[in-house]
Amino acid sequence: MRQLLFTLFVSRALLGISASSFGDNVTGEVVNLEVKPIIFLPTLPEAKVFGEQGELKYCGGLQLSSGNSAFGGLSGVILLHNGSRLLAVEDVGRWFSATLHYTKDGHLNNLSDALLGPLLDAEGDSLIGKELGDAESIIASGHTDDLDFLISFERRHRIWRYHLEGGGSGPMHALAQPVANVTDYILQAGCEENGGMEAIALLADGGLLVFCEKPPPSTDAIHVVPGWVFDVQQGEAPQKLFLDCKEDGWYPTDLATLPGGDVLVLQRFYSRAKGSAMRLRRLKQEDICDGVTLEGKLIAEFSAADGFAIDNMEGAAVFVHDTWGTRLLIVSDDNFSPSQQTVLHMFQLSESHRNRSEDTWAAPPSSEQEAHDETRDNRFILLCTIYTLTTMSATCIAVLTLRKWYSWRKEDWYRQMEPSIQLRGTSGDEDMAADLPAQPYADM
Repeated sequence: MRQLLFTLFVSRALLGISASSFGDNVTGEVVNLEVKPIIFLPTLPEAKVFGEQGELKYCGGLQLSSGNSAFGGLSGVILLHNGSRLLAVEDVGRWFSATLHYTKDGHLNNLSDALLGPLLDAEGDSLIGKELGDAESIIASGHTDDLDFLISFERRHRIWRYHLEGGGSGPMHALAQPVANVTDYILQAGCEENGGMEAIALLADGGLLVFCEKPPPSTDAIHVVPGWVFDVQQGEAPQKLFLDCKEDGWYPTDLATLPGGDVLVLQRFYSRAKGSAMRLRRLKQEDICDGVTLEGKLIAEFSAADGFAIDNMEGAAVFVHDTWGTRLLIVSDDNFSPSQQTVLHMFQLSESHRNRSEDTWAAPPSSEQEAHDETRDNRFILLCTIYTLTTMSATCIAVLTLRKWYSWRKEDWYRQMEPSIQLRGTSGDEDMAADLPAQPYADM
């Protein structure tokens, strides 16, 4: 019994399934962090430009750790106040905020003033724990108050509107009504308890784009996940659409709306053999409509196996800085595991950085590109095989036809020569022999 109680106590301490880490305090409490600057590709530290077309310019990264067991599990992130303040949600019912510091040229190099607090429901009760507090994504609500947010939850599938009080120090409580009636649609689609709304984004027209993380277990398309566009203002029935993840295991973990209205999709992958990997895809604004299956354009693919300092990448946020332009921040969920890490990486987004002087990392072919190349090579081999067989068949047919024609000509010649041969054999006339060719088939 003592061993069981000890196990339960350790589990609650590690996973944060109790609000006791904060006592009765519902505001944010200071959390001490160890902040370590990191390089995105340590094996090639001079590389600054990444992506299929050089769309990503690296602007710094941080690795965060803490002796406080309540810190970790960052699943969604948003940037406030011109990128100077970070706000994230943990998937055990907490919010985390901190101040970001940059060099003069905009390179992320430090983090300070970290706060950690519990998410509250509309009655002010704490949601800490997996059952009610599995928060996965946070975005701006679209209201004029920049401390109003939408947060999506798994397990108990829902999206709630939240307000962070105290000028950002908390408490952070849910407003009375859930946003749209998303629960029914998630359940009707058959999404798993732990495969719900990982990725949400507010579109330029005010629609709320939502994708489940995983396809329903009953579906045959194991790499296609369901999604919806909800009208949060009118409450009308949502548009239904799908996202083709291209390969099994590459599931969406967050969305971020770009200034022009397109949407960036963060996909993550993990296997014991290959480790962690991530992809960024871009969905065109005009393609997001009822009934479609979206694929998007591949922007970049990174893998820990290729040396990149990534982990279980789950959160993505885009903001526009007054001086530095459009920035992307991605963050990892360490699952409260000592074998995983909480890392942040920041990039400047552009159509292309290829014309700049910065060193560019030459990306190896992505698994998707490798699959495409393999298919292309297989088709080429098949065409060559068909051509070879066709040529050989045509040659064989030509040879057989010539042999047949030659045989017919021989038989025709015999028939023409038969009277002369008979005449020679019966007359005994030596002059008749002169009329016959000498050894008529000697060269045949």
